[in-house]
Amino acid sequence: DKEKAVSKKVLLKVLDASLKLLHPFMPHITEELWQELPFNSKYKEKSIMISDFPKIENMINFENEANQMEIITAMISEIRTIKGASNIKPSTEIDLIIATENKETTTSLEENFVYLQRLAKVSKLYFDENHKPGNKTASAIVKGIKFFIPLDGLVDFSEEISRIKKEIKKLEKDFVKTEGKLNNEKFLSKAAPKAIEKEKKKFAEMKEKIEHLNKRLSEIEQ
Repeated sequence: DKEKAVSKKVLLKVLDASLKLLHPFMPHITEELWQELPFNSKYKEKSIMISDFPKIENMINFENEANQMEIITAMISEIRTIKGASNIKPSTEIDLIIATENKETTTSLEENFVYLQRLAKVSKLYFDENHKPGNKTASAIVKGIKFFIPLDGLVDFSEEISRIKKEIKKLEKDFVKTEGKLNNEKFLSKAAPKAIEKEKKKFAEMKEKIEHLNKRLSEIEQ
């Protein structure tokens, strides 16, 4: 009941702000919709036209939570990609082994496990920093987090080898493109510092992924 109440309050706040931002461009429909919002009457103005315009509030900047959800969504996407490339039905339940014992990471993944469960069909989650995968294992790196999926009895490993080779080829193409950008004096002199930092981060992540995939490929092919 408490979570339900919080969700309703968040939705109300977001819809209220959205309608106010849209009001100058669509005055009549936003007024009509805004009047139907279930505010407590003593906090509500008579019209959206004279209500306070939304302001940036640092108190609702959940940067840490946003980063956590970015990792979860990226992991779900990666697991689905592996399943699709390996001809595993999306509904097939799998185990997930996370190669870390970092407390912050483990806590975050445990707290958000329900999303992995529902959207990627992960039945069990294990943490093992020193995990040594066998050759019948798929793996990936997401935001620096390495994870493994035991595939014994689930896939044809010739297809897994093919998937990894395709992924390496795609990453190497993007890697060369990003490397070219970072070696381009024109780009470095004109781009904003944030854009350059973003490309550097992307470059490092791709390099790590390529190294990891090449290592896994050699392990599987043994």
